[in-house]
Amino acid sequence: MLTCSTVPIYDIRQNSNFAFTADDLANLRHLPLYEQGRSDLPPETLATVGYTVACYPYRANNPSWQGYTVITLNVLFVIALGTVDRGKLAFLSEKMSQDSS
Repeated sequence: MLTCSTVPIYDIRQNSNFAFTADDLANLRHLPLYEQGRSDLPPETLATVGYTVACYPYRANNPSWQGYTVITLNVLFVIALGTVDRGKLAFLSEKMSQDSS
């Protein structure tokens, strides 16, 4: 069964005191939401994703699936850390391509 819910995106781009300590993580709900609750980040955003992983045996009426394991990746929260300038990102990508040649 697939269930979806809104994943909060917290914004620490202006919070230099956030250090990923146990206290910081315990108080995530007190952080400001990214752009007043917007539910998507631009591709150039550096972010931390908090998630859990669970595995369980697949159960279905189809015997050919017997023995398979299902994995679920449950995203709990996202923390926006910063954004990268598109020009700098293109430069870095180009430089990395040259360095690997």
